[in-house]
Formats: sequence, structure tokens, C-alpha cells
Amino acid sequence: MNRIPLLVALLPLAVGIVVAETVGGLELGFFFWSMVATGCVVGLTALVPETGSGRVKVGLRSAFLVFLTFLFVSIGGLLTKLSDPLLRPDHYTYHSGPECIAVLRLTEAPRHTARSLRATAEVESVYDDSLRYTTCGRIQLYFKDDSTAEGLRYGDRIMARCNLALPPAADSNRTFDYRRYQRRHGILRQCYLAPWNYRVLDNRAVTLRSRADDLRTAFRQRLQQRDLAEKQTGVAEALILGWRDDVDDETTALYRNAGIAHLLCVSGLHVGIIAALLSALLWPIGRRRWQRALRGGLVMSGVWAFALLSGLAPSTVRAAVMFSIFVVTDVFALRTSRYNTLAFAAFIMLVANPLQLFDASFQLSFAAVGGILAGGDAWRHRQPVNGRFSRRVVDFFVVTTSAQLATLPFVLYYFHQFPTWFIVANMTVIPCAGVLLVSALGVLLFGGIPVVGVALEWILRTLLSATDALLRFVSSLPHPMLSVEHFTTAAAIATGAAVLVIFIVANLATSKGCPKCRE
Repeated sequence: MNRIPLLVALLPLAVGIVVAETVGGLELGFFFWSMVATGCVVGLTALVPETGSGRVKVGLRSAFLVFLTFLFVSIGGLLTKLSDPLLRPDHYTYHSGPECIAVLRLTEAPRHTARSLRATAEVESVYDDSLRYTTCGRIQLYFKDDSTAEGLRYGDRIMARCNLALPPAADSNRTFDYRRYQRRHGILRQCYLAPWNYRVLDNRAVTLRSRADDLRTAFRQRLQQRDLAEKQTGVAEALILGWRDDVDDETTALYRNAGIAHLLCVSGLHVGIIAALLSALLWPIGRRRWQRALRGGLVMSGVWAFALLSGLAPSTVRAAVMFSIFVVTDVFALRTSRYNTLAFAAFIMLVANPLQLFDASFQLSFAAVGGILAGGDAWRHRQPVNGRFSRRVVDFFVVTTSAQLATLPFVLYYFHQFPTWFIVANMTVIPCAGVLLVSALGVLLFGGIPVVGVALEWILRTLLSATDALLRFVSSLPHPMLSVEHFTTAAAIATGAAVLVIFIVANLATSKGCPKCRE
């Protein structure tokens, strides 16, 4: 705990979020007055002078930590209650019935589903009985799959005749509570729009995000003009633009069975590769503080530009936030534990949006990074492996295994299956992911240059063909997926506790008598 002091704030904050979201009958006022009361007690405890015996001092510190814990529990509950969209008096549900006419602004480009196109939108205004109300609030839209809906973009504004409905809730035949899931994302209603139910307005909302979406569309079109197979184009779009709609089901299944499905969505791996590439290119700037600040600022700008270009997916934003915090600690030479930096990133993101604690991607992201740090620390102080290449191979094996072990309870709980042969693909494909990503970026940016473009396209085609052949081999192995049909919450908690014990024991065993282990 001394190495990770921010856990004193992060864990109670998370507990408060869980309590506010799952325990009924606790209203906003309860958490507000709890926060005020515990805050006053914390302030009074901090003002008491630590005089007297050592037992008195220990008692004061213990009381301070106890009340500080309750303070952050109250803050977590308060933030969760404040995130309820119905607290806004101008929410559209207060001014419209089941049927209404509304002006909607798309907050994402429509994406293909099995039977329609899906997008989210902000309800800017509603018309009810010839009265216009300026409103707020998000809604889930489903469009008929036609050319009109496919042409819609981020920021487009439409006027639609909406037939609002509640998202489906869990019942005896539906174990997943889609209504609660949507509510946690601020979406309270959904609507299906046929082509005759809406029309596109001329005054599109032009923002930095809409400009980035237009640029991503242009890049997708540029990739589709290259000399790549249709499947390869879809994988390239997913790699560098986060666009998975053009990846066919067979390819998705191959990546999932091999345990590298995260390669098809822009996440921490992609952000890390971009950051490493930019850092290498900018290394000649120097190591003085102002030079580190300049290089860090340029790398951070590149990372966030990449995140914006790839659609600002939650996993990408989390990776960009975590990396930005690591850059700041490096620039100012802050001697802090990497675990503490990771906890700070989680704390900041939960304060900004507490309900993302329940997102599977949020949990998987931080579990994977935490597992990599813990596994790396446990292995770092063991007997070194002779040979630089052998050491790199073993280090990567430890990192891969640690990440998979840390995410095991979440993968089994949410997906009820686990890739049996994940180590084969992770040890072969992931080390080449940097070359794969750089070659895809090269094709995107320099594909029009006659000789360079042809060479880059050949490299990308070769890498994608080799990856496809390897993934097919992994899928052909016996029992490529371990299925667990009934994996309850209690089982997930027990598995997570066991994994945590394994990491703790491994670190204690390797750090015993090693002064270098203390960061």
C-alpha cells in the first residue's frame, strides 16, 4: 500500500460506485450528506496534533485513513448518482411521449449489425403539440440498411418521426440486461427509423470530431483503392482506423480463437506502438528537461491525434490517458511506482465517468496492464537468461502469460470461453504487430508513390497472408476454445482472488532480499 498510495482513494471510489449502482433506495442526498459529514471529520482529524505516545499517533492515523476511506466511498456514490441523465430537467423524456418529432445529431457514424444500421444520437429538440422544446439526452437509432443511411456521418443532423421504445430488459430467456447496459451509457430510449421517417438537415454540426471522422472515411476509401484482397483491406482498416465493419465473421472468429482479437480494435497495443515509433523518431531531441517536455508533448499530440482518427473508442482513450500520465511522470522525473500511475489513470477516468467501471473493456484494459506490470516485476529479479534474443523471448512470454492470466476471470465471466492455444499466436503474431501496423500506415500515407507504394503493399499483403495462415493453423488445433457455460459472479470473484494471490506470492518470492525491487 505504501508503494501505491492512490489505492487508498481508488478502491473506496470503486466501492462507492458499485454500491450506488447496485443497492436500491440510496438517493443522491444520502451520498451528498455522507460526503459532507465524512469530509468534516477528515478535516478535523487532520488538524488534531499528533502529540503523546506512539499508540495515540497510530490511532490518529488509523482514524484518518478510516474516515478518508468513507469519504471516497461517498464521493464515488455521489458521482454515480450525478451521472443519471434524468437529473437534467431538459432531458427529452420529460418533453415527449412515445411518438414525437425530434431533431437528432449523430454522435457516431452508423455501423452495420445483422439486420440494420445502428448509431447513437443526441436529441437536440423535440416537437410535441406544435411546441418546440430544447432538450438533451442520448438515444439509440436503428436504420434500415440502405444507401441513405450508409451515407450518414458523425455530426449529421436529421429530423425524424420517432416511435420511442425502452431497450429490452433481462427476463427468463434473456440473461443480459441490455436496458441497464444502455442506461449506464446514458441511453434511455431506442428507435427504428425507416427511410420515410426522417430527412437529413443541411446544417451539419462541424467539430474537430466530425473533421476527424471525415478524414477516417477518406483514409478508408484510400485503403480500398490499394491492391489488397477484400479481407486484407478489412483487417487493415481495423488495425489503423478502428473500423471493424469490413472484417468478415470468419476472420473475426480466427482472431478470437487465437486469443488476439484485441488486434482488430485500436487499443493499448496500437497506442503503445505509435508512441514507441514517435519516441524513436524524436529521440535526437535530447534528454534535458525542456527537451523531454518537448518530445513528450509531441508524442502525446501524436497519440491523441491517432486516437481521434481511430474514432475515440473507449479502449483507445484509456490507453491514451494512461500513456499521457506516464509521459508526464517521465518529463518531470517523478519517482513514483508504475502501479501508482496506473491507479491514478483509473481514478481520473472513473471521476470523469464512474459508470465505465462496469464496462468489460475498462476492466480488461486495466487488468491486462496490471498483470503485465506484476508479472514483469516477478520475473525481472529472477536468474537472468543468457543471450539477448533468448531474454527477449522469455520476457515476452512472461508478459503475454501475465496479461492472459490477469484477464482470465473477466474473459470467462463475459464471454464464457478462453483461447486454449493463445500462446502460439501471441508469441508469433503480436511481436510482428509493430511491423504490421507501420506497414499499414505506410500503405495509407505513401501508397500513391509508385515504387514505395508497391513495396509497402507487398509487405502488408505478405504479413497479412502469413498471419491468416498461422491463425488458421491455430484454429485447426484440437479444442481451440475452452468453453465454460455457467461462470457466475461468485466464480469470477474467486478466480480473480486466486489470480491476485498468485501475482502477490510470485512477487514476494522473487523480491525477498532484493533491494532493487523497491521502486
